[in-house]
Amino acid sequence: MHVPSGLQAAFSRWGVPLQNNLCSFKDQVRLLCRNGSFEYDLEKPSLQRIELAVCDFAPLHLLQPYRSMNHVPYFELEGDHLLCPRLAHLLHQTQQIAIVPFSNRQQMLVYTTTGRHLKALMVPKYTLVLDLDETLVRTRVAAPHEKVNIAANEAEFSVTDRQGLSRRCLTRMRPGVHQMLLWASGLFNIKIVTNGTRRYAEAIGRLLDPEHDHLLKRCHSKAAWQRLIVSREQLVPADKLHLAIGGSKSLKPLGLSPTDTVILDDDASVWCRNSSLSLLPFQHICRPLNREPQRGEGKAFVTNMRIAVWTKLVTLQTLKAHYIQTKRAKPITPNSRITGKQLQSLQSEKV
Repeated sequence: MHVPSGLQAAFSRWGVPLQNNLCSFKDQVRLLCRNGSFEYDLEKPSLQRIELAVCDFAPLHLLQPYRSMNHVPYFELEGDHLLCPRLAHLLHQTQQIAIVPFSNRQQMLVYTTTGRHLKALMVPKYTLVLDLDETLVRTRVAAPHEKVNIAANEAEFSVTDRQGLSRRCLTRMRPGVHQMLLWASGLFNIKIVTNGTRRYAEAIGRLLDPEHDHLLKRCHSKAAWQRLIVSREQLVPADKLHLAIGGSKSLKPLGLSPTDTVILDDDASVWCRNSSLSLLPFQHICRPLNREPQRGEGKAFVTNMRIAVWTKLVTLQTLKAHYIQTKRAKPITPNSRITGKQLQSLQSEKV
């Protein structure tokens, strides 16, 4: 998935800035509720008029499952400027939708059917689960008196282990990781699930986002850190599952739906079977971190990540739509959760 060159050129002509090859489209709009199912009070002035800030574009197929659901808040958007109808025209031409974050938990999927007027569905935000070691960073423990040269994409830090000993660590960051996190933080709820210790994971988090611009944007308390990071101490012990190191990872204990979650992890074997459908194709997104970085690798990582995320979400949402069509006994809403076991059974049926 990429922003079409025609779309970029059009927004550039209108003076709308482009950031990291993504379109930053902003306009003041009014929300007109059309189905009376929205949980917020639209009489409040702050909710009658909002800023429409487009963070990314996704395939039109992403809307499919929501058309079969009950109680999906549906809106029409009205703006005072020409940018809204122009955005509607471009979305109609490219057969895409615009992703607009609304709150920490919700987002708007903005689309058009005629190319003239904008419509929007209010749905829960998707979740992006990230591993750390060999996925975003590569870390090794340095010898006590080892002299090392720190490269531009490397960092040195110390972390205290369970025995109270201070370990000197050298970490190499994946090229493009900061740009990827900046893109993802505006679109998804991010969660780190790692077999590293909590102290180590928090130290890596501070290295990835020293200015609290993206990953740590909301980490202002201990509780916020707890929500962001799931570490080795919280995972199922390895000795019960015959894993060599650490523990088994699963979306179910985290309260995450596999249809609304995507996972980037270099090791798919540590994830339980019912969460495996949410895994992104790691080998197609980035190169192993034990190799020297190549020119343009960072940009390729961000581009491949965007393609893989939206492709995977369309696949998951299609399975969700199939489940809705075949299991009509219980009403399905945007907040309904479909388990990994149900998805596995649906996938085997389709095969």
